Amino acid sequence: MKKSKKVIKINNTNIKKLRVMEVFLFFLFILLIIRLAYLQFVRGNWLSKQASTQQTSTKTIDASRGIIYDTNGKVLAISAEVDTVSVNPTRLKHSDNTDVDLDFVAQSFSSIFSLDYTETLNKLSSEQSYVTIASKVESDKIDQLRNWMETNDVTSGINIDSSIKRYYPYNNLASHVIGFTGTDNTGLFGLENSLDSILSGTVGKSVTITDSINSEIPNQQQSYIAAKDGSNVYLTIDVNIQSIAEKYLSQAVIDNVADYGTIVIMEPSTGNVLAMANYPDYNLNTPYTPIDVTTLETWDTLSGQEQSNYLYEMWRNKAVQNTYEPGSTFKIITSAVGLEEGIVEAETPDIFYCNGQEVVDDIPINCWRYKNPHLGQSLKQALANSCNPSFIQLGLKIGAPTLYKYYDAFRIINKHKFSILRRS
Repeated sequence: MKKSKKVIKINNTNIKKLRVMEVFLFFLFILLIIRLAYLQFVRGNWLSKQASTQQTSTKTIDASRGIIYDTNGKVLAISAEVDTVSVNPTRLKHSDNTDVDLDFVAQSFSSIFSLDYTETLNKLSSEQSYVTIASKVESDKIDQLRNWMETNDVTSGINIDSSIKRYYPYNNLASHVIGFTGTDNTGLFGLENSLDSILSGTVGKSVTITDSINSEIPNQQQSYIAAKDGSNVYLTIDVNIQSIAEKYLSQAVIDNVADYGTIVIMEPSTGNVLAMANYPDYNLNTPYTPIDVTTLETWDTLSGQEQSNYLYEMWRNKAVQNTYEPGSTFKIITSAVGLEEGIVEAETPDIFYCNGQEVVDDIPINCWRYKNPHLGQSLKQALANSCNPSFIQLGLKIGAPTLYKYYDAFRIINKHKFSILRRS
């Protein structure tokens, strides 16, 4: 008995469908290869850089600013470590990788750091990968933030980085001399500014690779450059002498109802400045706070330009930034020229005559004893009496060309200015 053979017939229509499918899959495969080749060879470098940019986290390590001491080693300015709080809004996540409510975060930050809610929310809503929330934050605020993060299960997107804050232990003392730093720890005024390259040091940085929740990924591209702290500076200013100068200067300004006053105390044998005081002064720890009550009450009503003008005037060190006529101090120079040139001797009697006033080019110049003139005087007496008419007489005897020659020798004017003045 023969077995029957089973014959399977394939419909031509089905064969055509299979071939069409094969051709379609073949072209799809070719397109996939082309796409991969394009991404690898054409766009490869750009995509690699983009990935590296997104995954690389660079943190700045602040250098500790140098300490400013007085001549006896008392600290006038010092830096302490504080923290800076920053956020990557796109990476604010709970532990289950769900997004954190930005409105809730803004309210919490505003409460912890005493910030404006709207401004904080705008920062958190930005598309930037790094926004600073609060700078130079004290440790108690950082503890509050850490507790909030733990309580609300916020595990990524918030960075707490160490930074440096400047402190001035004596508050107002020598404020115009010392100056202060800005939020970036750069000197803005006074010695903090003029000695910034010495005090500031060199910042360091840390470069790491992070994953999608901002956790570090160990790899060979990690790098760390340590910060180099700034150098310390010792001043010739003596805190004790500075304090005494400021005390009596403030009394003098108030008693005489003056706009301001200035005192400079120097050591004659060395020229060292032992004290340099201006009044009114300001608190170096709060340099943007107006110093008079009236301005403080109306501060918010002033324009931005008016506020800037007020602050710059408050910060100005009038002892070195304002110009003054040399006055009676210059009589020492005139006396030295007269003696050196042999025009006058120190104790020749009645070589000068003071009648209370001397007229030069129709300009009357009075003696401080106008109503009770000194009459006949020697150079020694005229200098002791600080008599204006006597020194006008001496200056006329010496003559302008000779005087300017000695001004140049004393380094009071340079040779270029001397030549212009001499021709005029």
